[in-house]
Amino acid sequence: MRKRLLWTKGAAAFMVACLVFQVTGCRKSTEVGPGMTEESTAGTEAETKAAESSEAAAEDSLEAAGGISASYDEDDLNAEWSEEEAAAVIACSGKEAEIQGSGISEENGVLTVNAAGTYVFRGDYEGQILVDAGKDDVVRLVFDGFSISHVTSSPVYGLQCGKLILTLAGGTENTVSDGTLYVFDSEEDDEPDAAIFSKDDLTINGTGSLTVEGNYSNGIRSKDDLRIVSGTIQVTAENDAIKGKDALMIRDGEITAVSGQDGLKSNNDSDPDKGYVVIDGGVISVTAGDDGIHGETWLTINGGTIDVTESYEGLEAMKIDINGGIISVNATDDGINAAAVSTGDEQEDERAKMEANPDVYVRISGGEITVNSGADGIDSNGNLYVTGGTAYINGPESGGDGALDYNGTAEISGGVFAAVGSSRMMQSFSSDSEQKMIYVFYEEGKEAGTFISLTNADGDEVFSWTPEKTYECLLLSLPEFADGDVYRLVTGEEETELTIDGTITKSGQENGGFQGRGGRGAGGRRLDGAEGRPEGEMGEPGTFERPEGETGDPGAFERPEGEAGEPGAFEKPEGEAGDPSTFEKPEGEVGAPGAFERPEGETGAPRAFEKPDSESEAPEAGTNGPERPEKPGEGDRMPSADGESQQPPESEAASGGAEDV
Repeated sequence: MRKRLLWTKGAAAFMVACLVFQVTGCRKSTEVGPGMTEESTAGTEAETKAAESSEAAAEDSLEAAGGISASYDEDDLNAEWSEEEAAAVIACSGKEAEIQGSGISEENGVLTVNAAGTYVFRGDYEGQILVDAGKDDVVRLVFDGFSISHVTSSPVYGLQCGKLILTLAGGTENTVSDGTLYVFDSEEDDEPDAAIFSKDDLTINGTGSLTVEGNYSNGIRSKDDLRIVSGTIQVTAENDAIKGKDALMIRDGEITAVSGQDGLKSNNDSDPDKGYVVIDGGVISVTAGDDGIHGETWLTINGGTIDVTESYEGLEAMKIDINGGIISVNATDDGINAAAVSTGDEQEDERAKMEANPDVYVRISGGEITVNSGADGIDSNGNLYVTGGTAYINGPESGGDGALDYNGTAEISGGVFAAVGSSRMMQSFSSDSEQKMIYVFYEEGKEAGTFISLTNADGDEVFSWTPEKTYECLLLSLPEFADGDVYRLVTGEEETELTIDGTITKSGQENGGFQGRGGRGAGGRRLDGAEGRPEGEMGEPGTFERPEGETGDPGAFERPEGEAGEPGAFEKPEGEAGDPSTFEKPEGEVGAPGAFERPEGETGAPRAFEKPDSESEAPEAGTNGPERPEKPGEGDRMPSADGESQQPPESEAASGGAEDV
């Protein structure tokens, strides 16, 4: 669970003010929902004005719907153009370009646009389109069956304008590709760095198709806001596929992103009202070497069909709001990860990772979500809220992670939520949740594809699911659960009768596992919803004994009588300083569980029971799916008296790829 987002300075009130800025703005904008055209919004003009009339309305909408809103103005939504009204029409062939009109010139393989207007491109061109117009000029480039390539720089380079709009003409195919090595004027220069690069706002619309190959670094990049309104867009990039530094907004379209690093991204980490991603619709497929979809501050999904087929971490942001859509996430690490932006101070970041940050959250209020993760299914360094929607979490098979992991609280008040995975580090929702849940521990792990069915007392099936991975436990919450209701749970060939009793109805024996996660301290909760013990408080020695015959980590529990193991695991090596009577077995006694208990009243740190550094470590738990970078702290959690686990701070693993600005 990489925690490279660790910014703790954004207060909730300030973030609400940021939303107000986006809604009201200093530029007039029109908010249009998925499936609506500019013409169809005439009847909603009064509603839009009413929504923008007060800051209170913006704050209310934030709390009710969750997240931050995208904004589109008339220029963004208008994909209409005509050759007669265009400033110029450019017919290209190889290194030659025939220009009919004004506002554009050609010299040494560079087509320079220096004025506002619409410019229509056809044919194929080996060179660059450079937009260098007035700072308030709106420049529209229409690709009408056009291909452009440049081997030493960005084929499409927006150096200056008020807004750059790329319109894809209906029924046409268009391509943009660059080379693997850029040539800059000086060693200090590092821009442009994308096949399509704009220093100002960039909008893509139209009904045609666009294929982008970012062989040098990024595919499509804007240093301000990037909006995708429509079109069929396929991007392949060595680094990030589609990136808007200040914001990335997707209204509709069919988008395929394949990247060596992040798929869809907004990366402004210096301004709390920027660095956000909003997806309102579209059909989106992402294959990423790092994050599938990454927002530095906010990630809001209101609709669309999103499939993160491969990623290290699937969805990542400081605040994640899922209000709608059909979402599928596959990740070798965390599926959905909420963490704050880095402060730049390594020690402060390490402390922040271990604490509950109230400004960090995952909130699910709608949509249908399926997660398949190698590490935590949902991981929040702050809180988790589920108020609606349907979520299926195929959690980790390794014992060092859980389908749910949160540092603050987790509350469920609506929706369908189902999670399976390893039982050792699994958390449930908080005991003060409004909606009830069942928590089932299986005596034997279930194979991938083992069917789960839940029927009520009348024999009606109320829930069914076929998890994609092996699992040891099931957490299920349904709106209809009520005290006294009797259900029959069928898991493969195993049947269990459950009677709902309280917020959390538990069945089965925890397999030597720990429900709480590392770094909980006093904020952790046990399976029964009770508060965890205060940080640093010692538990009774007997708490660490393993039930008879149960297997587990030999370093975490006492070894059963007669079991072979490392001699140093329980006994202090000969000659080592200390009171040998505290740790050694009485002569002749065979592995009695009480042999290693601390004398009454004696205090000490749990690490006194660990084997010396010279001893070999227990093998690390296996990981699921494609090989992923080693995660700090995996397999290094310490059991506490109440079943919680404490995880000592560790150095953060280096993240792949340098972050640009």
